[in-house]
Amino acid sequence: MDNDKTSSCPVCGAIIRPDEKTCPHCKEVLWTDEIPDELGSGSATDVSDGTPPPMLGEIHNRDFRPEPDTSPETEEAEPPRRIRGWFYFFVFIVFMSTFRTLVALISEPQTTPFLLYGITSIGLSVYVLVQLAWGKSNAIFLCKSLLFISLTFYVCMVFIIFALSNREPIPLLLVAFIAPIMCLIWLGYFECSKQVERLFPSKERSHSALDVLIVIIAAIPVLVIIYNLFHQVN
Repeated sequence: MDNDKTSSCPVCGAIIRPDEKTCPHCKEVLWTDEIPDELGSGSATDVSDGTPPPMLGEIHNRDFRPEPDTSPETEEAEPPRRIRGWFYFFVFIVFMSTFRTLVALISEPQTTPFLLYGITSIGLSVYVLVQLAWGKSNAIFLCKSLLFISLTFYVCMVFIIFALSNREPIPLLLVAFIAPIMCLIWLGYFECSKQVERLFPSKERSHSALDVLIVIIAAIPVLVIIYNLFHQVN
């Protein structure tokens, strides 16, 4: 049989004539007179060089293009940020200090500067706790600002107590040293802690102009108190 005038079935491999529309062995439809719409219009036998039309299986194999997978890749859900260990202890201290300040404002008479300091301190502490609970990027800036304001206040109080040491008992002097030392320890913790870096990576931290304004407002009563106390001592 002349190889130029024969072909093979793409399904069963049997030798057939090239103009066969259906394989006589497996009855598979090999080609049709109509070209599918996606391949253009016209007849399958409409060829210019007189060659036999391609088989249907060959047409589909040649022009098949798999559609790209456009489904979004499923990303692993980021585990929730959980405050634990020393960080949790810091949150507890801020909460208890806020509660103690609130009770002192309600139950004890305060001069105007100390009253303003108590109010702004409570406001800043609550703001810090809320930002920590939400895992906001400004939380660490606010924590450090709260610690720095407290450190400034307690250091000045220590100097004032030393200036009045002849009238203050020794236990009060020892207690006065504890607060600034604790503030320094917590500031060092926020600078070096791996847990803080894991929960709030340095590259993701930021703060807004509103955060800076809140910190400045909270710091003003401290400056007023310091000025009044130094003025009284002198």
